[in-house]
Amino acid sequence: MTRDLLKAAMTVRRDVGRVSDVIHAAVIALALPHILDEGEIVDTRPSLGPGNDPSRRFDLRTNQRVAEFKVSVWTGGDVMRKRGLVADLVGLAIHAPHHLRPELWVAGAEPLRFLRTSTSPMGNLLSRASQHLRRAYEERYRDLDLPLRDFLAQHAARVRLFDLAEILPTVAAAVL
Repeated sequence: MTRDLLKAAMTVRRDVGRVSDVIHAAVIALALPHILDEGEIVDTRPSLGPGNDPSRRFDLRTNQRVAEFKVSVWTGGDVMRKRGLVADLVGLAIHAPHHLRPELWVAGAEPLRFLRTSTSPMGNLLSRASQHLRRAYEERYRDLDLPLRDFLAQHAARVRLFDLAEILPTVAAAVL
């Protein structure tokens, strides 16, 4: 164990962390030609990294839709990924303007299966979400014991769910 080893490890952690930003931006850029409808225009610069900056609530906003992209590949120990996915779903259900179509794009079938079948209570899934999102959920829906699958069917039914692997072969290869 040396100072040089620590310095190198810290540098790798700092720089490799940005790989997620590159993946996120690349997925959105490569998906756009496949998902945009005729006459649809991106009217706000897409998010170039996971997580949104304060000036943009959604990863993508066009004149017809708002969308969130979750590009992580699930491996079995996915508690934090599940919570992040649910937070994005709730954010779309609550904050998507009514004149725009809300969409949630994920990498692979497993996140979609989780959303559609999970009986985990919404309160548990949102326990580590931002206070703002938890408060908005509680004010609008009240029921923290509501199973995720029921939340999807009852309150987030207008959010369209899509698998990025169906339009991007590189994502499909990564989730096999």
